[in-house]
Amino acid sequence: MGEEFNIFDGIMLIIAIFIAYRIYQTIGKTTEDDEHRKKNQLEKLKSIKLHAFKKKHTSEAEQPHLVSGLEKIQTEISSFHPEKFKKGAKIVFENILKGFISGDLNSVKNFISPNIYDFFEEIIQKRQANKEHHELAFFRISTIEFLESDIIAKQAQIKVKFISEQTVIIKNNKGDIIEGDLNDIDEVTDIWTFEKNVKTKNNDWVLTKIDFSEKEAS
Repeated sequence: MGEEFNIFDGIMLIIAIFIAYRIYQTIGKTTEDDEHRKKNQLEKLKSIKLHAFKKKHTSEAEQPHLVSGLEKIQTEISSFHPEKFKKGAKIVFENILKGFISGDLNSVKNFISPNIYDFFEEIIQKRQANKEHHELAFFRISTIEFLESDIIAKQAQIKVKFISEQTVIIKNNKGDIIEGDLNDIDEVTDIWTFEKNVKTKNNDWVLTKIDFSEKEAS
């Protein structure tokens, strides 16, 4: 009986191993199919995002290096969408500018790199020492355009040109206007570079560089 029992156990073990192997094959194949399907869906989504951007911004789409950089960023950051980035950059640009002019950057500190923040704070402190109060009387963004994009050392970088209309006045501690005219509107071009580490889960892009503005009285 003992020998018969061992043979029976052996047969059942072989059957169990065979069933387990078939289940493994099925699960493995399904997992591979799912991964392949997800990858294709992700690539399709990236293609749709980029196509929408190219269709809306033909002048930018004609710059191969810019488009190549955006494609690289999309590959590393699945949530990246050029149009959504522009909308976010517009809000950040306006809030940082207003904070800088009013002298209060607390609400936008997380969107500014330490060196840019220190640069802004130094200017704000000089204004306060001179008892000057700056006001943004009129503001409107007319153009937002990508200039460059790339990934360097795990840092996604996008250089953006903002063209805006601004009326900035300066008052003394008595409230008198000492510089600027409420009837004048300046056209201002700012070139800002935003960066984001592609390996971090934080979705915030940070202002890391500012080119000097060019003003034209209109």
